Amino acid sequence: MAGPTAGMHRHVVIDGEVVSENIAEHPAFRNVARTYAKLFDMQHDAAYQDALTYTSPTTGDRVVASFQVPRTPEDLRRRRAAIRTWAEYSNGFLGRTSDYMNSSLTALSAAEKWFSQADPMFGENIRKYYEHCRE
Repeated sequence: MAGPTAGMHRHVVIDGEVVSENIAEHPAFRNVARTYAKLFDMQHDAAYQDALTYTSPTTGDRVVASFQVPRTPEDLRRRRAAIRTWAEYSNGFLGRTSDYMNSSLTALSAAEKWFSQADPMFGENIRKYYEHCRE
């Protein structure tokens, strides 16, 4: 695989043991790795899809609810429902699910005009990056 990490050997040290392959299968990490995988899978499960996704205004595809820019009280309720769904599934034990970073990027994109004050390109860049990540 080409790229900035090509040829790099990743490893984690836990209790003195170097783990460099199949880190997500190591007993110390496998349950949390599976929990995160389940959270992502839930977005495709009909029982959770309405709470966890919404229709992209750009493509019409289903995208993660934490990328929705809240413009109405209903938008805020949808975002809360998504966050609550993941929190309830994990019993609140996963404080850094991906929705926190999605929310940060969403907030930055909502400030497109502010970034544009320095240079219109900056506002355009944050919007494009947000849309790229959302899709």
